[in-house]
Amino acid sequence: CGLARAQSPVLHITEAQMWSSSSTTWMQPASMAELDAGDSAMNAADTDWQPIRLPHARPRAPWPRPVQGAADRAEVQWYRMHIPATAFTTPQLRVYAPRWQATGTLAVYVNGQRAWQSRGDRAWNNFNHPLWVDLGGLLHPGKDAWVYVRMANQPNTGGALSSMWVGSTADLLPSWRWRTFLQTALPTYWRGSFLLLGFFALGIAVWLRLNRR
Repeated sequence: CGLARAQSPVLHITEAQMWSSSSTTWMQPASMAELDAGDSAMNAADTDWQPIRLPHARPRAPWPRPVQGAADRAEVQWYRMHIPATAFTTPQLRVYAPRWQATGTLAVYVNGQRAWQSRGDRAWNNFNHPLWVDLGGLLHPGKDAWVYVRMANQPNTGGALSSMWVGSTADLLPSWRWRTFLQTALPTYWRGSFLLLGFFALGIAVWLRLNRR
């Protein structure tokens, strides 16, 4: 994978591999040993993993055709990224991704174990919240690691994943906090401000009307 070392001990992952699964399962199992037959096909020697650049986006179909039973069937994409053992500069590592988008569910697996999964329903799944995955206890000293991302979407709705960073909590925390503020807190403040302005304008309108009377 494309790994660019910054001045601080942080790895910026800008390349990955993607594979389209035949699985239609929404559930994200606790480990990759529990995958269904469709997802388990990734382990075959002839699996066609496609190299991609991050950030990566799969476009939404402009005129999606209605599919019977689509609400119960997921469209599953897998991304995988390699982390060399030399990147493990501290035991307190995190995976950070500023943006992701899925009309469905997302899960992150590290060395075969689920390290993170999205919350909420398939539409309101906190996709505005940056990925912030604790790697504690999932890495093996002296051995390379693999990060897998399973994205289960409503059919024909596309999906997106930004580039990712791997580093210590201290190094990545400022970026995560800033992104969280921009993508979650700031829009909330804006909505609150607009609501207050609306009430203020309504109060002025009522006061003017009463004075005219």
